[in-house]
Amino acid sequence: MKKNILLFFFSLSFFMVSAQSGVSMFDNSSVHSIRMYTSFPYFWDTMTARYNASIDFMGSGGPLGDNDPVLFDSIIIDGTKIDSCGVKQKGYYSNWGADSSLKKPLKIEFNEYISGQRYDGLRDLNLANSFQDPTMMHDHLSLKILRDFGIPASRTSYANVYINDTLWSLYVLIEQVGPTFLDEHFGDNNGNLYKVIESDLKYLGTDDSLYKLEFEKKTNSSADDWSDLKNLTMKINTTAADSIANYINLDIFLKTLAVDVSLNNWDSYFEHGRNFYLYNDIGTNKFQWIPWDYNLAFAATDYQILLPDSRSRKPLINKCFNSPFWKQKYFGYLCELNNTILTLDHLESFIDDTKSLIAPSVLNDPNNFYTYPQFNASISTTVKIPLEVFPGFWDTTYIEGLKPFILDKHVFILDQLALEFYSCIDTFNVGIEQPTNTYTKNYMFLVMPNPTAHYVQFMTTDGPITNALLTIYSVDGTLVRKENIQSNIIDVSTLHNGMYMIQLFIDNNLFTGKIIVQH
Repeated sequence: MKKNILLFFFSLSFFMVSAQSGVSMFDNSSVHSIRMYTSFPYFWDTMTARYNASIDFMGSGGPLGDNDPVLFDSIIIDGTKIDSCGVKQKGYYSNWGADSSLKKPLKIEFNEYISGQRYDGLRDLNLANSFQDPTMMHDHLSLKILRDFGIPASRTSYANVYINDTLWSLYVLIEQVGPTFLDEHFGDNNGNLYKVIESDLKYLGTDDSLYKLEFEKKTNSSADDWSDLKNLTMKINTTAADSIANYINLDIFLKTLAVDVSLNNWDSYFEHGRNFYLYNDIGTNKFQWIPWDYNLAFAATDYQILLPDSRSRKPLINKCFNSPFWKQKYFGYLCELNNTILTLDHLESFIDDTKSLIAPSVLNDPNNFYTYPQFNASISTTVKIPLEVFPGFWDTTYIEGLKPFILDKHVFILDQLALEFYSCIDTFNVGIEQPTNTYTKNYMFLVMPNPTAHYVQFMTTDGPITNALLTIYSVDGTLVRKENIQSNIIDVSTLHNGMYMIQLFIDNNLFTGKIIVQH
């Protein structure tokens, strides 16, 4: 009997440990409620002062966010009470850029004062303020895209947050990358996890202190062993990509890079050298790339897919792009992403459902950065936002609507890939007979008139067209016409209004262009 009882409790214990965390917390069927209560005097001023001190500490070589939390007597999440939790301000630009706003990014630490305490299996929880994001979806949508693309990335949801029964704001809840996340994604959390403060991943030599300026060690910190990270950066800077692939998962890195480039996520490795983690996965004996922080994604500036301004500063990008094999893999990931994941077919219902879910909370948010009309407009149109770049100096930033961004980016990426001799569309039209030539030239061609309602004329660098294969695709990659043509004038009057990509295959030349049909 005792043996059966022990076996029961062992089985129950195993189930509790192995069950996935955050199932309730990251359920998006409703906006969650988080009510936080504290008797700490001047709690907000104290949190702000501690955060500001951590910023000063970071400037002298300390890690960002190394500020002590304030004790909250209790936190009630969707009716469940958790006693004695720590809460602190977090973030970088999303915090100090928000200036005097009360909508600062926050972090709840459930186990700060009661060792081992969890909520829904979570040790802590990030509350993002969606700074410079009138949609309140940049993090939520970006991390979904990453997960749908097979990249280990945090889950998200939304919550109305109250402090001492005062509605504070609507926040995006973001899963913490930590031991629980590592265990659930990689099967263990015993390896070294490094959060990047700011780094190009250049080799800094053997002095540990130099790496501590660019990285924060989040696990096994007491061991203070940085040898694996030093070895990785040495390999990145001194060996070719095929060798580097023995030390870091290049497929996940390149898939993440494809997402960052496609989302114009400049606040990432390819531009600023931050907002990612590196985890030394014991199971594969390789480092894993874990992306982080996408509130500044969907920016207005498009980036060339081979990142000419970044390659000289970013050795990992440069080594991959210098390898024909890995560069083609990157092109393939860009193609797959922009034909299967980053499309309105895949994302529009998610965007619409999220908008419907959070709209009432956005309307009632007392500390939102944007008006409700700006929120509504930001889904489908460009929103102009005044921005104080320096005290007393204002500029205007333009945030493109989510849906037009996705449509425009699809065409842009296809154009960029075509310029690199990579035919992206053909890959996703299985069963359509395509030319088997290896195209040695790839030119853009002039289309006149453009926009058009009836006919277009092609002007190529190789003179008049006498025999060519014409293919026309809609912006979602659907083939709408394929035919052999003998003339450089074609009738497009039967096409619906919209933007189309055109390819002309002439001998060993590939010509690409765009037309806009407006009846």
